[in-house]
Amino acid sequence: MWVTRNNNRLTTSWYKKATDTGTLLNFHACTRKRYKRNIVEGAVHRIDHTTSSWDSFLNGLERHKVELEKNQYPPSFYEPIIETAISKIADRTSPEPSDTPRERTAGHRPLLIINYRGHISDVFARKIRNLADISTIFTTRKLKTCLPPLKYPIPKELKSRVVYQITCSGCESRYVDQTVRHLQTRLNEHMKETAPVGAHLNNCMGASDFTVKIIDQSNGPIKLLTLEALHIARALNSR
Repeated sequence: MWVTRNNNRLTTSWYKKATDTGTLLNFHACTRKRYKRNIVEGAVHRIDHTTSSWDSFLNGLERHKVELEKNQYPPSFYEPIIETAISKIADRTSPEPSDTPRERTAGHRPLLIINYRGHISDVFARKIRNLADISTIFTTRKLKTCLPPLKYPIPKELKSRVVYQITCSGCESRYVDQTVRHLQTRLNEHMKETAPVGAHLNNCMGASDFTVKIIDQSNGPIKLLTLEALHIARALNSR
């Protein structure tokens, strides 16, 4: 909302940031047409709520139409929806209170979540609704999210900028530290006899091995130091 003061009078208009890209759900996207209608109608109601004059409303509406056409919405699709929305706004009346409380359906309707695959999905949802009292929810999940990643995960010992915990197998003592280098490089330094961890493993009775666990990650060194302090305090409090 853009608020303007002119001669001690405040007027409002529909406002979008300069960084707004104007990207909406593309008209040719494989998703339910209901979602596309809601995008058109919802913006009309937002423009109505944020404008204080008819001229501001029409100006916002024209800008909304430009955005729709940039996202390949044809006028034959959005014009009737906009006209219907304006009619609803003009005929808006407050609902009359009912004397009897609204009856609620006992229990919850079961949900069926499926991926949207075009018109055949709408047909399937109607048949399901006719056969049983089931609500169908469509998702627009992309195919790449269903496939395994093509990039191999980074091995634990080659990860950097991590907060890690070393646990002694003999006495279960824990050592928390952080590093911006490869974890394996830091562990090699810990295993030296002159290092505190290496000296403990050599002197601890029954310490045949140790385990290493990455407990946090961050990009900045200051954040790593903060996370390290928080995990050390948490480890001390859990004793």
